[in-house]
Amino acid sequence: MGRFHAGVNFEPSGLGANCLGKDKNGVSTGANGYFQRRGDSCPPNYTYDTTIGGCKAPEPSKCESTIGQMVDHQHKIGTLSEGGVVLQNTRTEPPGSLCQNACQYASTGEAPSRCYRFMEGGDQNSGFCVFRYKGNGVECPNTDPTPNTPPATLPTREKANECTNKVTDAEGRVHYSCLATDTFKEPGNMQCGEVNGVFGCKEGKPSPTKKETETKTEVAEQTASDGSSTTSTTTTTTTTNCTGVNACSTTTSVTNGTSKTNADGTSGGESSTCTGTGCKASDKPGEEDKEEEEEPEREASGTDDCDVPVQCSGDAIDCAMVQQQKQLRCEVEEQGDFDKHKGEIEAAVKGDKFELAQDSEIQAPSFLDSGARFLPSSCPPDKTFSLKTNGGRSFSLSYEPLCSAASDLGVLILIGTSVFCALYVGRAFGGE
Repeated sequence: MGRFHAGVNFEPSGLGANCLGKDKNGVSTGANGYFQRRGDSCPPNYTYDTTIGGCKAPEPSKCESTIGQMVDHQHKIGTLSEGGVVLQNTRTEPPGSLCQNACQYASTGEAPSRCYRFMEGGDQNSGFCVFRYKGNGVECPNTDPTPNTPPATLPTREKANECTNKVTDAEGRVHYSCLATDTFKEPGNMQCGEVNGVFGCKEGKPSPTKKETETKTEVAEQTASDGSSTTSTTTTTTTTNCTGVNACSTTTSVTNGTSKTNADGTSGGESSTCTGTGCKASDKPGEEDKEEEEEPEREASGTDDCDVPVQCSGDAIDCAMVQQQKQLRCEVEEQGDFDKHKGEIEAAVKGDKFELAQDSEIQAPSFLDSGARFLPSSCPPDKTFSLKTNGGRSFSLSYEPLCSAASDLGVLILIGTSVFCALYVGRAFGGE
């Protein structure tokens, strides 16, 4: 079907590049009724290829293989305040899409799979959550952020201690300093969401816990002409505690101490003073003793049931001891638990070789049927003999004493033999 343009109807003339033009009345127009076609036209996303004289289909997208693939993204939701409320001016929403290897991944819109704390170095008051994204097979623009792969959320403990070289000043004093750090982090678990228009988090198990202690000590040593010496120390201790979903708190103490050593090496006395929120009552003269700083709360679950793994938070050494104690207890219970292995024991002692014949007999020694004697019942007659010298006198030897002794001993032998046979027969039937 032709197209009208300014009152002229253009119709294609074969496959050439010329078109036959007619007006609305069907009268040919132009030179010999033909117009030269100008430009090339292809469907959307197709390109005209002069080598083939036609339109070329678009190349397949390199991101088609990512359709349906999932990636995890760690996102900082904001700064936690007391009670786990996220400060409104720090709250940020996760991005709607991500770009990885020039391919786009769109947010699934689901709730975060897990939330925790103490990521990205020293960021200790922020909460972090993991969100999921699905590949859509589309190449992404440069404006999309890249995924932030969630790290492992296992408890960690780091310790360090470094000292500077000793330096002597113009007055003969020797100076050096040391810095010691001790950090324990348990990222824990949190459940985060919006309630009544307020976005916040509550702690799960294990509870997020962090304790960081930094101790810096500056030392100055001075030796007098008489050989005595004085050592001055300034120790600054900064302790940071974070528990649950609350904001972290920090205390600092500065302890100034002086100790003297006499020329003969004996102590010349020492003194110290402490200032700051981290000082204990014993460090402040004139104040009553107060409870020492509370350690991070230690929680453990799964210690009673041997089939449930132990979940522990708090001091790493304490948790290792809890795990070891449970393992030893469960091994002892397993070895002594007859009910648990009753079926295995019964199966092991079943079979033909453990069955007793209904009419089985055990032959007892024959001497048991002969009464209380196994020696002849009569004593041998006396033995008589004569001497050819000394007048040919006759003598006799009686066996009666030996027979009496043998008769008495036979009873004891019979009793012992009977006891032995009884034990032998009893054990043959499985007795103790």
